[in-house]
Amino acid sequence: MAQSSDASELRRLQLGHEGVRLVLCSKINEAEDLFKKTRFKGPQLHAGYSSVIFLKSLMTFDEDSMEKAYKMLESTEKFCDVGDGVFGQMFKDQARRAEIHSLTPHDKLYRKCVIADCLMFEAILAFLKQGITGYVKGGFILRKAWKLYVKVYQDTEQICVSPSPITPGSSSPLADDYHDGNGSNGDSGIKLSNGLERDGECKKQVGDVSKGNDASGMLENLSLDGLPIGAAPTNVTSDSLDCVDNEATDETDDLLVAAQPAAITAEQCVFKSIPWDDDKYVFDTPVKELQHEDSRLRAAVYFGYGVMNLCLSLIPPKLLRIANLLGFRGDRQFGIRALKYVSDSQDIKAPLARLALLWYHTIIRPFFALDDRQDAGVPEASLILLQAEKEYPNSAIFQYFKGRVLSLQGCLPEALKMYTLAAEAARQQREIEHICLYEKGWMHMLQLQWDESIPCFVRLKSETRWSACYYAFLAAIVTGVSGDVIKSRELFLQSAKLVKRKPNNLEKFCARRASWYKRGPTALMKEETLLMTFEVIYLWRALPNCSKESKERILELLKSTDVAGVTAFHVGLRCLLLGATLITLGRLDEAETVIYMLCASH
Repeated sequence: MAQSSDASELRRLQLGHEGVRLVLCSKINEAEDLFKKTRFKGPQLHAGYSSVIFLKSLMTFDEDSMEKAYKMLESTEKFCDVGDGVFGQMFKDQARRAEIHSLTPHDKLYRKCVIADCLMFEAILAFLKQGITGYVKGGFILRKAWKLYVKVYQDTEQICVSPSPITPGSSSPLADDYHDGNGSNGDSGIKLSNGLERDGECKKQVGDVSKGNDASGMLENLSLDGLPIGAAPTNVTSDSLDCVDNEATDETDDLLVAAQPAAITAEQCVFKSIPWDDDKYVFDTPVKELQHEDSRLRAAVYFGYGVMNLCLSLIPPKLLRIANLLGFRGDRQFGIRALKYVSDSQDIKAPLARLALLWYHTIIRPFFALDDRQDAGVPEASLILLQAEKEYPNSAIFQYFKGRVLSLQGCLPEALKMYTLAAEAARQQREIEHICLYEKGWMHMLQLQWDESIPCFVRLKSETRWSACYYAFLAAIVTGVSGDVIKSRELFLQSAKLVKRKPNNLEKFCARRASWYKRGPTALMKEETLLMTFEVIYLWRALPNCSKESKERILELLKSTDVAGVTAFHVGLRCLLLGATLITLGRLDEAETVIYMLCASH
């Protein structure tokens, strides 16, 4: 009986991993079909189906799709409900009560964890309605999810026989390389090989990405103390990842070779109702055998609980006080370690945990200046990409993060090629294609290629329902720099019209700048749009990513804006941008002089 149960669980994990792989490889419709046919075979498969519907609703941002996703998440909650308490059991039929009674404590907690995940997704859908009612409802659901996560986490640590690998607020061998989640990891980690330098002076040794959808990928020529990306150390565990910087080796015996698991036969398959043919449902999977039930349960619990801890730790201090009053607590260390534990597990959410860590290291850390260095998260991100390279060689999402790593290292031309590959691979997932298109526009802008960046932002303005005002503003300022002030003014006016009734701070900023040209183009419009372009680059903390040549050119262009008729605001903005650019070039004395001049003039 136990062997049959293990075979069933193994089969569910394999089906779940295949569904996630299809999603990450831009085959979301195929993933939906797989999960739909198997959703009643286990809680993880039912959760997989509702999660795919949820992702599709986020991509389309359609009201009907979001309502369908909300109902599907509620259906998953009902499917996973274990009916704790006398009243919970009263309204269930005898067969359902017998099924719940047969569940082990681990199975019951796993189902509760799935319910908490569904509540978190429902809260996101409620927040997206962007109304007072939606915010209140979303906050209530999110608090309910948080309380359930805390309860499940506590119960999990009580019933698990094995010791807890991580605990909130304490040190752990799982994440020594992350330190406190706020600081830099020093200079150890991934560097561009063959003398590729930080200032974007990237040589062609990076590889021919125009050909590369193969498993070697763009990052093969990045190295981890001599270890090429595209290969990984063997026996990759939570402990071995932490000491990889100190014990990296070039021997081929230490490289990870993805094993090809033996396919389960039809006789071994418990799900007789699932169509089982060699073409559609027999596939290679990283799950060859089951881990201990404690490890499986912890991996399920740590994902949602870790994500919420990490997100809550990023809330601004003023809002954090309110969150604490509502019962929320955020521990960044624990969140990172929990996600790292999940990413090394065989849970179907392991790839999603990797994506969450990549999001933190390549987007959150540089944008919110959590470290002294812009590329402080590159070593950890590159190590995660190294692990994912064999399993998801053509995934648009992972290719996007490869582009992020390259852009943080200053290799803008190579990052642009990687974003192009990712956009081509994401034809079925329009929002991912739009994200890559946005990054392509930025790569052109950081290389001062104005004409190439304009089509990217214009297309985004027309196709996306997210931040259309902002995309129109970017298209307007770049068009103005290129010299077409008439078209630039038209785009500014479009940007102002696209502002929502309740604008956010970004839309207010764009509308304020666009208001300068309500009456027509100004005499200094080209100089003004040039200053606005570099202002956006400065505000988005992207100036350090520019090459040395681009920074020198930026200095020349900023100096050219010192013409007659400029206002005090323009002078102040120009001095600020000059000082920031000089700092990134290491010319601190000149930067200090410019900043002092700015202070003296005000």
